[in-house]
Amino acid sequence: MVAKASIIEIYARADAAGRVDIICKNYSNFIGIVDGYTEGLRYMIESEKAYNRKKNHGDLGVRVQTSGIHSDITAETAISNVITREAIIACDFSGDVLEGVDRGEKYQREAYTLRRMREVRDLKQHYLTAMVFYRILILASADILLIRMAIIPMMKEFYMTI
Repeated sequence: MVAKASIIEIYARADAAGRVDIICKNYSNFIGIVDGYTEGLRYMIESEKAYNRKKNHGDLGVRVQTSGIHSDITAETAISNVITREAIIACDFSGDVLEGVDRGEKYQREAYTLRRMREVRDLKQHYLTAMVFYRILILASADILLIRMAIIPMMKEFYMTI
């Protein structure tokens, strides 16, 4: 059975017309798709790092902390999640974001595709904002034209009475 390609893989391979088609078909939930895949990619990276970290430690049986330093695993996990998510969004994997990950290049490609999708989403928002502004200008111009059309006859009457 052939594995079904994700929308990210399809979008990455598509030409401009294909990408527009994907956006149009998924218009109502496009932002949710991008955000969902971003969270999924973050989860995959963090899970693979945790798996490899445990695999490298080996099975040591019961572990006893003797250093007297108490770590806050919840805070460390939360901070790591935020750093990884920001790295995916910015497409900046400098530092140790992908340290301990086997498929780093694949994750970088997917992050780059998600970034391109996010840029298209932002461009769409700018386009819609520009269209609303343009429509307001047209309506304002039409109002000014109507006002001028009403004032010109009044001015003619005024000057004729002088």
